[in-house]
This record gives sequence, structure tokens and C-alpha cells, in this order.
Amino acid sequence: MRTVGRTRERPEGELWKGLAAGLCAGLVASWTMNQFQTLWSHVAEGDKQLQSRKSSRQSGRGGGGRKGQRKQKQSQAAGGAGGDDATVKAATAISEGVFDHELTKREKKVAGPAVHYAMGATSGAIYGTLAELSP
Repeated sequence: MRTVGRTRERPEGELWKGLAAGLCAGLVASWTMNQFQTLWSHVAEGDKQLQSRKSSRQSGRGGGGRKGQRKQKQSQAAGGAGGDDATVKAATAISEGVFDHELTKREKKVAGPAVHYAMGATSGAIYGTLAELSP
């Protein structure tokens, strides 16, 4: 006699373990992502400073100064008003859509990371729970 699609019944406690493990893993992954992005920003900022020094030397020689300044102004304009990252935009949308409250700059500094960690924890918790449910 052959059993097809044999499933094992799991105690409810294992689901909670999966949820808790996933939640913790999601928080750790979010923290790791923050650390990597901070490091990457520092590296990129160093690269921008190097490029800025190169362009200032070239403009001193009369080569391409206005063109470099124009590009720099365009990139600054692109990151201006809508320059918030995705987590801050999500927090702003939630705050304005659900609570009818416009976030201040100070609140955005807290709300952005809160959304980031909430998303990581939720994704991890879902994954951990589903991992316990699947054979």
C-alpha cells in the first residue's frame, strides 16, 4: 500500500518556533542590510569626493568646467524634493493615508527605519511560518 502526499502533523508549538525564528532572522537581515548600505554610502561618497576633486582640477585648466557643473546641478535636482528613500516614502504614505498626518523631518528619520525593520520582521515571520507548514 502506497501513500501519496503523505503529510506529517506538526504540533502548534513548532509553528510558533518557525514564526519566532523567522521574525528574528528578518530583523537580523534588516540590520545587516542597513550596515551594508551605510558602508556602501561611505564608499560612494569617497568616490564622489574624488570625482569632485578631479573635475575642479579640470575646470581650473579650462576643460569642461561648465559641463561638470551642469551635470552636478542636474543630479542634485533629481535627488531634491522626491529624494526620500523607499521606506520614508512608504512611511509618509501610511501616515498621510491612514492617520491624515504629514510627517516632519524628525519623524521621517524614525519612521523610515521603523518601516524597514517592520518589513524585514514581517517577511521573516511569514517565511518561518510557511517553512514549518511545508513538508
